[in-house]
Amino acid sequence: MRIKTGTMDSSALKVVDKDVFVFYPKCEPVSVEVMNNEIATVKFELRILNKLIQSLPKFDEGDHTIRFEDGSTIKVYKHLLALYSPYIKKCTEDSVLTCIERFPREAFIEMLYHIYPTLRPIYRNISNLAKAAVAFQADPLVYALSMHVVEFNIRPMSLEQKLRSAIDLDLCPAVEELVYRAAQDGIWGHLIKLGFEPEAFFGPEIYKKVVCPAVMAGRQNDYGEPFTPSPYKQPDFFSEESRKDKSNVGVLFRNTPFYVNRGILAVHGMTKLTLNSNGFLQALFTREMEEQCAKSKIIPGEILMQKPPDTCDEYRDQFIFAETFNLRNMLTVSVQRAEGSCNGFANELIKRDDFKMISSATRDLIMDRICSGWGLEPKNVNRLATREPTSFRERQVGLVRGGPREFEDEPNAATMADMLSDYYFGPVEEICVMTQHHLN
Repeated sequence: MRIKTGTMDSSALKVVDKDVFVFYPKCEPVSVEVMNNEIATVKFELRILNKLIQSLPKFDEGDHTIRFEDGSTIKVYKHLLALYSPYIKKCTEDSVLTCIERFPREAFIEMLYHIYPTLRPIYRNISNLAKAAVAFQADPLVYALSMHVVEFNIRPMSLEQKLRSAIDLDLCPAVEELVYRAAQDGIWGHLIKLGFEPEAFFGPEIYKKVVCPAVMAGRQNDYGEPFTPSPYKQPDFFSEESRKDKSNVGVLFRNTPFYVNRGILAVHGMTKLTLNSNGFLQALFTREMEEQCAKSKIIPGEILMQKPPDTCDEYRDQFIFAETFNLRNMLTVSVQRAEGSCNGFANELIKRDDFKMISSATRDLIMDRICSGWGLEPKNVNRLATREPTSFRERQVGLVRGGPREFEDEPNAATMADMLSDYYFGPVEEICVMTQHHLN
């Protein structure tokens, strides 16, 4: 994305800021602060480098059936659910059908949306999600919900308001963490002095079993020491234990076996995998793809990882490969490179007869990038197509330049010679320099 600004009298807008951003439902918004009162127009221009459209699952495929009280059924992958909830694992491991009674279907489905690999925000239906996560002991989701309440800062909330939300959602880890941090910061003692009655607020059981231990830990532990442990564990794909786990299946990649959860593989789709004679899953290549790779000396893994080409011929072959197998993101990235890192290859390619091997639609896109790029000089390698998105989502723009917003609103202490250094160190005459002399 790039941002242009201009005044009322501007005949053309000027590019003042540009960077790579990622947008998805869970991401923080990009905020832009206009720094000049003369700015009358702000224009945002976007180009898509990679696009992923992910629909919510319909739960019409799986190895286990869930039946609800109203008689409706869904199918799920039980090995995936078992990763999140030992309780669900116990209920599903020896059967193909599980009946869920006296529990709302909507809440259970909401929990599944967050167990399956979707981009659904945690706050979309937080009450239903919390209800199901707590009821079915899905500890990773309970932890994520608790941290969401603890770290919530989209709108001002007092400690008491956050504690009330945690209680209403039955999130004991959130109550523990909030009380623990309050005890470490001294806020807890201040509330007590103001007349806060914790036993009446929380109820006797939560106060004795949850609040009191958290207060004691906050006062005894070192400041900043974490209290609520994360339930997430780094998976081990190579151990003997992983190999013997019946919920895992072996995937062979470059002659190295990886033992991966069956549910994770199934929910992402296994149509491009095939079982070899040794019982391992391997990537499935069509004869056409194999011949295309062999002809151009293409390594499929490097192509799919969008490896930059080293020659003009390789650059051409990447276009042909992407068009042949409808790899849209790869095609978009290759076109983007025409105005930057592959500008030399692109200029050479358009002069050659084999340029016509590429479709006319793609040729038009390449010509557009060469003739009307975003003002990036060919000598400066354009990393837009391959770089990671920026984490600086708060921007400032003026009439001449723009970029990430400075941290806070405080002056910068760039160097000791900077006049603004007085803000931090005081006037020169106030600085007392201490020296120590050593006598021999």
